[in-house]
Formats: sequence, C-alpha cells, structure tokens
Amino acid sequence: MSFNPFPIGMHLHVVTCFGDHFTGEVVTYEHSVKMLMLRCRSKDGDDGVARYNQCLINLDFCKDVTILQEAEIEAEPPARLNLQRLDHRLEETMEQRKLMLQTRNEYATPRGRQLFRLLSQQFGPNELVWKQSKIVVLQQLTIVPPYRMCHIHGAKRNSKLLHYVQRLIEQLDKQANSN
Repeated sequence: MSFNPFPIGMHLHVVTCFGDHFTGEVVTYEHSVKMLMLRCRSKDGDDGVARYNQCLINLDFCKDVTILQEAEIEAEPPARLNLQRLDHRLEETMEQRKLMLQTRNEYATPRGRQLFRLLSQQFGPNELVWKQSKIVVLQQLTIVPPYRMCHIHGAKRNSKLLHYVQRLIEQLDKQANSN
C-alpha cells in the first residue's frame, strides 16, 4: 500500500498561485500528475439545497494547501474504470466523426450532404465517394444535384440497387416535408 497524502474524505482549503480559493472534500488524488479533485460547495445554492461542484486542481500551481479536517475513516477508493468500454466508446466516436468529415464537401448542397449521410448509414462509408458534387454509390450509381430520384444515373432501370436508393431518397423527401 502506498502513502496517500490526501486520503478520500479529507477537508482542505487550497489557494492557487492565481489567487483562487477552494474549500472542499477530497474526492481523489492522483500523485503521478499531482492532480487533486475536490467536492466544493457551489456558490449558487441559494434555495437552501446544498449543491456541489467537482474541482480539479493541479497542485503544481498551488501556493498554499491547508488541512481543515482529517478523513474520518479510510474510504473505499473509487471503482476502477472499465477501459475496454472507454476504448469502445472512443472508437465509436472516432467513426462518427470520420463519417461526418466524409459527408463534408464544398461543392455539395446541404441536401446532398444529408443524402450522403443517409446512404452511408445504409451502405457504409467505404461504399460512397464524392466526385465534385456527385455521389457515387457502390461504383454503380451516380446521383447528381439536386439529388432527386430522376437524377440517378448509371444503373439498369430495373436493378434492386436503383430501387433501394430511390426509396431512400423518398424517405429523405418525406423527412424534409414533415419538418
């Protein structure tokens, strides 16, 4: 067991080198980066209900730390983070941002970007490409502005892909009309 100078539950008063004052209870302390998290009483709790803020304080930027009250009992440390779940959320967020960046095109109209997003949800972002203001789907269909059903080129008139993309454009039209 390692030494922890700021156990959970200890009450402190901290003055930063910027002149800020924080008084509160220690939530956690990370010694490797000298970061302290305090649970401080909020200043906007005028209605009689106690409200608290979580304040992160870098002890490298503090000029005074005063112990107001020792921790009564050694509290249980907070539960460990589920790093696998955090990694999964990070990957999902990165994919969403990548998709949003792919929909950006300086030549396309807002409707074109909206259609590109809808199509990429159905086919996957790797199956769509921008060619100037045109959307190319599965290297078989080309949709040109203003991105209506009659502006689809390059497929046989009875193909399943053509009918599917037409239904998606219909769906987009219904959403636009309902708003």
